[in-house]
Amino acid sequence: MKKIIVSFQGVLDEKNYECALTFTDILEGQDIEIDFVFLAWKNSKDYFLKSDKIKIIYLEDPSSVKTYDNKWYINLNRQIRSNDFLLDYSRNRYEYIVKMRSDIKLINKTKFKNELLKAIDIPKIWVLNTPTSSPRLLTPISLKDHISDWFFGGTFERLNECLQLEEIDEYSLLDETPYKYKNFIFWRRHQNEQLIWKKPWATEEFIEPLSRQWQKRNINNSMVYANYLYRNFYLSSPLKIGLNSNSKPLSFFSWYLNTYSIINLNIIETFLLNKGMLRLLVFYPPVFRYLIYTLKITFSRNKYLRF
Repeated sequence: MKKIIVSFQGVLDEKNYECALTFTDILEGQDIEIDFVFLAWKNSKDYFLKSDKIKIIYLEDPSSVKTYDNKWYINLNRQIRSNDFLLDYSRNRYEYIVKMRSDIKLINKTKFKNELLKAIDIPKIWVLNTPTSSPRLLTPISLKDHISDWFFGGTFERLNECLQLEEIDEYSLLDETPYKYKNFIFWRRHQNEQLIWKKPWATEEFIEPLSRQWQKRNINNSMVYANYLYRNFYLSSPLKIGLNSNSKPLSFFSWYLNTYSIINLNIIETFLLNKGMLRLLVFYPPVFRYLIYTLKITFSRNKYLRF
């Protein structure tokens, strides 16, 4: 019997706990055993807990710092600490590990079950296409190695190889003065979607200037990134595999109305990537999304997408 662990990490509150409960009993009748854990911080309130199907594990909160515009917490060390704990907890106990944001909920049991059974036999890390940046040429900005941190799955060996498990001084990611580039404004040196993975840490000076989060758009850079994604990741679209977000609801209309979607892989691009059709992916034209992006940037009062 194959053993799998499914973990949820984030704020432990009633809404997120209800999201986690939607995943229990997803593989009834299968020759697979699944344990569910919720990685919470020790100061969490848990008066609403009502099921023994999800084990709550309380970790020491490393806390976080806000960007200088006081808008968002960095929250990188919280992700790294929970990832490190999960791998240590799962070593030699589980053959496959799944971790996701605590606000993700299951909306179609059959779709998710089928994709999970498929993913566990693929020797790559399973991630979502949201918010994974696309390697295509037709994009307003080419974010480097920007791979979704909403959800991932894989064996202990693959995750241990690819995840960054050492914490950092989060202040080193900040600059008091943001960097503006075209229609983008950056308040931090790297995004969590980049820094939870080991690849950006490979060089000695991994905390680079703000302007190094993206790369020049050309065929060579796009193909290098596309090959990196194809070799290491298997991607799925949340709605297509029966998932949604409680805090950031996904739908056909929200996808096209969200200005950030122009940067990410869509369902067609995800298909091309998983099939290894990398040249088609690099030259894929997201015409409708680009039109909406252009109109919104042109007529919006706020001309900048914030990172």
